Order: sequence, then structure tokens, then C-alpha cells
Amino acid sequence: MTHPLRTPTATYRLQLRREFPLAAASGVVPYLHLLGVSDLYLSPLYTAREGSIHGYDVVDHRRLNPELGSAAALRQLLDDVHASDLGVVVDVVPNHMCIAGDTNLKWMDVLEDGRDSPSAAHFDIDWEPPKPELVGKVLLPFLGEQYGHVLEGGIRVGFSDGRFFVTCNEWRLPLGPATWGHALRPALEKLRPQVSPENPDIIELESILRAIEQTLLPLRQAGPGRSAEHRHEKEAIRHRLAALADRNRSVLAAITEAVTDLNGVPGNPRSFDGLERLMDDQCYRLSHWRVAVHEINYRRFFDINDLAALRVENAQVFEDVHALPFEIASHPAFTGFRIDHVDGLSDP
Repeated sequence: MTHPLRTPTATYRLQLRREFPLAAASGVVPYLHLLGVSDLYLSPLYTAREGSIHGYDVVDHRRLNPELGSAAALRQLLDDVHASDLGVVVDVVPNHMCIAGDTNLKWMDVLEDGRDSPSAAHFDIDWEPPKPELVGKVLLPFLGEQYGHVLEGGIRVGFSDGRFFVTCNEWRLPLGPATWGHALRPALEKLRPQVSPENPDIIELESILRAIEQTLLPLRQAGPGRSAEHRHEKEAIRHRLAALADRNRSVLAAITEAVTDLNGVPGNPRSFDGLERLMDDQCYRLSHWRVAVHEINYRRFFDINDLAALRVENAQVFEDVHALPFEIASHPAFTGFRIDHVDGLSDP
């Protein structure tokens, strides 16, 4: 920042949202100038949960919220503000991210690979809690009923675009690629009687299974030092599986049948045993929301379960959180930052 520092004398807060985007904010700049406002105080600009009315449920700190407009629209607003001799105060949200839904890619990566995820260092998670069954897992206290009741019909496995996942209520959660053998091995056994063992697609499915069992599992056991290799292997396996399912209807049908078997039959508790084993192998554990008081092992924003606290004292996290605000700070309209909840920072 090379321009002189400004001191706000009369700020006016604009709540940006889908219904009042950046372009609309530009439209009120002349009016605010006539009111005698010195600075616009903008609500958070980060990509937030879809349809957010406030912007504090951030899912990606590095991207401008597309619901608010484009980078060009932001630049236009800053230019309009500067031309009217006003300034801009930017809201920075360094404390937390929204983990509801499946749009927070960093959180999804943590749920896939647990403590070995490159994104694990972003969140304040206790991977060694007192409860043995939670060691190496993240507790997700989002269920409205006890886990055993939800398991029988409330948790559904799906397969799409080379990925396996589970849905539960409005949540869509990833299944770690190292655990995909729970569905792929039964699918392979269903295919064997139908085609020759020399069939190229059978060989490819067998190869994918070997890659999962001989590459992904050892990588997970090896720890975070090989996380980049792990990520590359995951993506390669996903692409291979998606291509195989796309070109061979029999393979897709066998995978679909295996998924149906995992989802069980209501009224037949034993039919959910495979699903229970699959869920036990994940890097997260679903539970009733009341359990959060005693067993939750990630730091939250106050007591809001779907806002996970960030370790902004970590240099990489700090860089991610502040990349977009620092871009804005280079504009001559910039006045300063408003820091959301400094009381939640490790070192304010």
C-alpha cells in the first residue's frame, strides 16, 4: 500500500448479497457521497455458502463470491468509490469456515484423508481425543437421531463421475478413495461370471482395485510427507474409474448393484452390516448433535457446529484468508480492514 492512510469519519455498511451485488453497490455511491459518508464498509466478499444472506459462512477465502459479481464489478465499485473521494473498509473473516454442504473443498479433503490431508492444518482438530474410537477421525455431530437409527435408511451410498459418496439429510460427504474397495470388490465379483477374465475392462477394474489397496492405503499409513503423491494417485484412480464406468455399461451396472447392496433393506438390520463397515473406515464419524457438547474434537465458532475454526496463526492459512483482502488493499480507495471476532484469534 503506497497511498496515504485514511481515517474514516462516517462509515456506511453495505450488506452485499445475491439480491444486492457489487453493481448495485456502485449505484448508491453518489447518494452516499451526498449524505456525507466518508467510507463504505463492505460485508465479506469471500465465496460463501450458496444463498448466504450475510457472507460470514465462508467456504473459500481465496475466491470472490460469484453471487456478488465479477472481479471487474469489484474493480468498478472501488474505482467509483475513489472517484467520489470516498474510501472502503473491508470485512476480513479469519476465524472460521462453513463446513455445511459439500462446497468447502478444504473440508471435503479433510473428510477424505483425515490428518494426512494437506488441508488438515487449516482447521483446529484434535486427532488424538480421549475416546479411542475417535482417534484419527473428525466427529460430525449433525444427526437428528442416534447413529444406529440413521444408519438404517438415512445414510445412502452413491456413485457419480468416478467418485463414491454418502448422502445424509442435506449433507453429501465423500468416501475416502482408500475405502472404495467396499463397493468395487463386490462389483468385480458380480462381473466375473459374465465376461472372460481376459476382458480388458475386467483387467482394468482389477488394476484399479490393486491401486487402491497397494498405493492409497500404504500412502495413508505413511503419513503427511507423501500427501502430494497421494493426491495425484487419488485423481488418477478417479479418472480411470469414471472412464471405465462411462464406456462399459456392465461395469456401471455392477457398481450400481453393489451400491444398492450397501444401502441395505429397511427392516433387515443385517443388510446394513456392509454399510456400517464402510462408514467405520472413514476419517469421520457421524453422531447425534447432542454428542457435540462432550465429544466434539474440532474447535467451532462459539457453539455453531457447521462453522469450523481456522488456525490462522499458521502462515499458509493466514495467506489463504488474506489473499483477497490484500488484493483490495492495493487499490487507492482502500481505507482499512474490519477484523471479524479478533477474540477468536490465537494471537490477535
